[in-house]
Amino acid sequence: MIAAGFVSYLRQVAEGTGITGLSRDVDWGIYIAQFTFLVGVAASAVMVALPYCLYDCTPFARITILGELLAVAAVIMCIYPKP
Repeated sequence: MIAAGFVSYLRQVAEGTGITGLSRDVDWGIYIAQFTFLVGVAASAVMVALPYCLYDCTPFARITILGELLAVAAVIMCIYPKP
């Protein structure tokens, strides 16, 4: 999966954003807005998990797993190429 992503990235660098459909201003703006939003979601999910991981705060034990899964899902959505 990483190799396929890297090959797609190299193709985009060589041919430009036209192959991703981001050659128009509106499409590019939506892509950047979605990317920024998902980076914020991943960061907030990590902040939910930090009290349990760093300070062993047991009230956060159950929500920590959900926060970590949400962070992983948001990062995957950030790196997945948009059509």
